Amino acid sequence: MVDADFFVVDLSALGKLNDKISDLLRDGWQIRDSVGDIRLTRVSVDVHADINRINEIDPRIVELEVVGTISGEYLRLRTVQGKLEVVGTPNSDPSTLFEGDEVDNAHLAREGDVVAALLLPLEWVITAFLEPEASIDGLPENIEIVVATNSRAISAHFQETGFKNLTRLVPSGNCRRIYISLTGRASPVHLGTVSFATIDGLRQLAIPPPAVPLPGECARQISSLVHAYCLLISKPFDTNSTTLWNDIINYCRATASLSTWVSLASKIQASEMGVQIEFQGFRRVTFELPPLDSLNTNAISNTLNLREWAFQEASPDRLLAISQVVSLYDRDDPFLHTVDIKASAEVVYIGLRSDAVAEVIKSSRDAYNQANETVRQGLKSSQDLIKSSMERFLAGLVAVGAVTIANASRVISNDASRLLMLFIAGFFLVLTIVALFVEGPLLSLQIKNLDHDIRQSASLLTEQQIASVANSVSVRATRKRIVTVRVAIPAIYAMLALAIVIWAYP
Repeated sequence: MVDADFFVVDLSALGKLNDKISDLLRDGWQIRDSVGDIRLTRVSVDVHADINRINEIDPRIVELEVVGTISGEYLRLRTVQGKLEVVGTPNSDPSTLFEGDEVDNAHLAREGDVVAALLLPLEWVITAFLEPEASIDGLPENIEIVVATNSRAISAHFQETGFKNLTRLVPSGNCRRIYISLTGRASPVHLGTVSFATIDGLRQLAIPPPAVPLPGECARQISSLVHAYCLLISKPFDTNSTTLWNDIINYCRATASLSTWVSLASKIQASEMGVQIEFQGFRRVTFELPPLDSLNTNAISNTLNLREWAFQEASPDRLLAISQVVSLYDRDDPFLHTVDIKASAEVVYIGLRSDAVAEVIKSSRDAYNQANETVRQGLKSSQDLIKSSMERFLAGLVAVGAVTIANASRVISNDASRLLMLFIAGFFLVLTIVALFVEGPLLSLQIKNLDHDIRQSASLLTEQQIASVANSVSVRATRKRIVTVRVAIPAIYAMLALAIVIWAYP
């Protein structure tokens, strides 16, 4: 049963193509070991028959080159847009190379006559350039298939490419590349972002999704070198049924161990001479990555165990602990002491975490104190603003009353009364503007910036802790009260000014 998140590739067309290739090999055609460059060659006795035979393969995936030789001169034919054409003829005069009717055919060949060219008595060599990957339809964009002649060619291809350039063969991110061997039989092997399979007996291939880096590795993709998670086994398999792939699996594990050291390092320097990694701890030390063949099985396994421990969480504390320990290895080789490094780093990590826990608790306490102080200041400021506003309001009412009484008792004239009322209304209009654009923003300034201030002063707190402080019950209540005050006071001022103009204007 195939898992729901697996993608199933139909390889039946590739299997039929491989059967035809096997028949050609039995008939004397030859194929050289290669990856992604499949060529069939044959020294032909009957060039017409051999061309017809090779054309039985799907023309979409075949390109022919036919080369005839005579007296050191060459006649070349090549497939151009699916049709065989003459692309090169001998430089010598045909009469010096051929006799009788052959001379006429040579002249016709010079003019591009393919039939005449193939009638010439030359030593013919046919090369068929195959593109087996084109026989597979329906692949998503993130899956690529590369066909190789055999597993030995794949293993040699990886080793010749080397650690520094392995990203050419191994994708990263949400991509997967599948190497399929035309010979041999073994169960498929799926590593992080690369898979290996044989076409023999396989008509469908279930492909798992690409692996993802460990939590701590996500922030450590700082180099252009291959990443460890791309090379490690993503799904358990029976080692007895995958012996064909043992060499490539072991090579990928060794490469992943080197990639782990690259991810752990503070600085990386890749050059033609090799890869240097630098650790900055108690001291600054630099090491040259060892050659892959110098790593034994225990060293590789221990390094991969160190990777699991170092990157199991996004916090940099484990990496810091490892850097401190590795920096003590000056002339000694840290690659052979991975177990000791891990044990020492665990002790340093516990110490770092103990200090970190105390710092987090202090940060949390300071954040709550800061929030409480902001609430206290907000309440005090709102109370002061309410008090001063009420005093202005009462003073305005007294002034209105005084003007009204003075006008009623004829102490002042109607014109003077109107002018005084306008002054009072204008005064409250000015207070309205001041409350809206000066006092109100100043009142809400601290509570508005509380979230930002906590983030700046308590960077160790999580998002959930910051949200808990910045949105506590007291903070929400204070924020609501400030909003109420900011709306109510200018509204009262404006209504009083309007009332004076409408009703109190004598």
